[in-house]
Amino acid sequence: MTWDQYLGFAAKDHTDAQGPTTETGHDDPDGTTMSQRLEKYGQFTATSGENIAYGTTGAEAIVIALLIDDGVPNRGHRVNIFKAEYKVLGAWTGSHGQYGSMTTINYAGGFTGNGDHPLTANNADTCNDNTDSSTCAAVTNCLWDSAANKCNTDACLSHADQTACDAGDKCFWTASTT
Repeated sequence: MTWDQYLGFAAKDHTDAQGPTTETGHDDPDGTTMSQRLEKYGQFTATSGENIAYGTTGAEAIVIALLIDDGVPNRGHRVNIFKAEYKVLGAWTGSHGQYGSMTTINYAGGFTGNGDHPLTANNADTCNDNTDSSTCAAVTNCLWDSAANKCNTDACLSHADQTACDAGDKCFWTASTT
């Protein structure tokens, strides 16, 4: 299985929508389904699925909890992890109002992204119009590019390695850019 950033974006959307609430499940509080979140970022191939872990932190602990799948009679989380048809995945971890944390993992047989990127899609013009660092920092998903001396939504995308990315405000590393 390989990483797909667009599946990660869909996972981020669910975590961001559900996290502030005490709700659980595969639909967002507004009723948006997993399929609708995936369609926002592109088209999956063959099959898709989703696992969600609440209250467990750390990648290894999350995978172990989903494999054990305690309390889930059909062991659906385990089935998803081992489903041979799944070739790509994306995930996002964030806070949750009741359990402290939640991790959404989306799977698919393949995925063709449509180019939308949640860190740039909604406010590129707003970011790029800012001319000082304090105004830039006040806008969600905008980053001050000190080298260019401007607000830039692409500052994260310029990081060449994970260490530099992790040091960037509001940046997250993905192993693939396709």
